[in-house]
Amino acid sequence: MYLINQAYIIFHRSLRVKKSQFHILRSLFISIKINCAPFEFEHISKMRGNGKSRRNNAGKVPRPQPVPATTPDADSDKLDLQTPKSTPAPIPIPRTVVPTLTPVPADMASPTTVNTCRRLLICSIGNPSPYEGTRHSAGHIFLHKLPSLLHPTNPHGSLSKSSTYKGLLLTHPTFTLFQSPTYMNTSGPAISHAWKTFLKQSCPTNYDRDRAHLVILHDELDKDGGKIKLKRGGSAGGHNGIESIAQSLGTKDFLRLGIGIGRPKGIGKDPKAVADYVLSPFNEYELKVLEERSLPMVVDALIRLSKEP
Repeated sequence: MYLINQAYIIFHRSLRVKKSQFHILRSLFISIKINCAPFEFEHISKMRGNGKSRRNNAGKVPRPQPVPATTPDADSDKLDLQTPKSTPAPIPIPRTVVPTLTPVPADMASPTTVNTCRRLLICSIGNPSPYEGTRHSAGHIFLHKLPSLLHPTNPHGSLSKSSTYKGLLLTHPTFTLFQSPTYMNTSGPAISHAWKTFLKQSCPTNYDRDRAHLVILHDELDKDGGKIKLKRGGSAGGHNGIESIAQSLGTKDFLRLGIGIGRPKGIGKDPKAVADYVLSPFNEYELKVLEERSLPMVVDALIRLSKEP
């Protein structure tokens, strides 16, 4: 305002206006002064306050100003930023109770922890050379094809002579293969010896012995080529090899897996005609049917037997 007054006086002296004009200009400057008064008052108050504050607070430690209490409003985000968040209480974790395992009796424990399948002794019966490739020796033919299908870890394994079993043998944790060295009608003693040796060497506990299976691979005259027959116990059905095994074991409670070779029409049950037929070799078509149809079914049946509970 001081500058406005000085400007007013200088303006009045320089212009030397008339009295009426002077009063008009004076009214104009007065209105400017009134309008600017609030700003001048605020400016002067701040200047005075700052000077007084500097004089009173010289050499003193400033007093901390109280933090105004915040009141919750609609803006929840601002409220969370101003007020410290409280740390949530930790959630109690329940203690896990570990059950106590009861040890399996030694008599029931399996000797290996990996193999939990039933152990199978798969024996083929038939005739030795020169009749190994005949229909009556279908069990032998199939037995020599099983290593590559049942033993994936040793696909090139083959049967070899065993002085303990007294026949051709291929051992495996689940599938043990044995070929009877005798003629069909006298298969019983060789199979009985192989079964007892198998239980002693491969099944050291009662648990394994109770679960083990004896499976006999043989030719089945009453089944067509490309079909198989799985049977446990019962009559031998006129098969001399099965009858010999039952007599040597003293029981009929064993598995028989018959491989169908078919009974030709016209031979009936004539012993001579039947003998001539079963002692003749397979033709190419019959071998192809056996390999493509019967063999996969035999492998599947053996695997299912090993996985029985």
